[in-house]
Amino acid sequence: MGEGFFIACDHGVHCFIICICLVYNPELVILVEYIKFRQIKKTDPMVVLYILYALIGTVLALLIIALFLPGEYHIEQSIIIKKPVTLVMDHVANLNYYARWNPWQMKEPGSTATITGTPKTVGHKYAWKGKKIGEGSLTLRSIDNADVDFKLEFIKPWKALANDRWIFEEWGTDETKVIWQNNGDLPYPVARLMGPSLTKGLNIQFRQGLENLKKLCE
Repeated sequence: MGEGFFIACDHGVHCFIICICLVYNPELVILVEYIKFRQIKKTDPMVVLYILYALIGTVLALLIIALFLPGEYHIEQSIIIKKPVTLVMDHVANLNYYARWNPWQMKEPGSTATITGTPKTVGHKYAWKGKKIGEGSLTLRSIDNADVDFKLEFIKPWKALANDRWIFEEWGTDETKVIWQNNGDLPYPVARLMGPSLTKGLNIQFRQGLENLKKLCE
């Protein structure tokens, strides 16, 4: 029985480490793969019971952790572009430029894109569908001289809604400070557990997107 208990604990620790790595940094899974399941005796029912308890304990621990994680996320990045506000805003509010600077769309150049509506007017929409980037759409909800607001909707690989907002400020002589914001809900429990990884990935993607936009405009 004692040996079975330690085998089960080893299983539980392995599962817990893998779960945490998947949530916070999937790349670390490779580093913990050396923790392998040991051979167990199929004839010992107590070993199976211990393993079951370990797995249930791991799941319960993750559910409890998720209760204390944020239920929403907020991303904000900014950049200075050496072009007037009108030109920079045009490259954002006109979705015909979208695939030329957005990192998510650039991941799969062969994906299907459908652009509808009049550029820079409410209802203007960019819809995408691909094997790598999934399926979703970006729809212009409001626009004025300094702000552009989009509705971001993901359909595949999971369903999610987010607010995508752009702020444009005059900065120096014929320069523009661009602020890109994005926020949305993190449903319990899976999305909350993925929150840290999601936020890290989005911050990298937003920085790259703004750099791409800067190059395109300048």
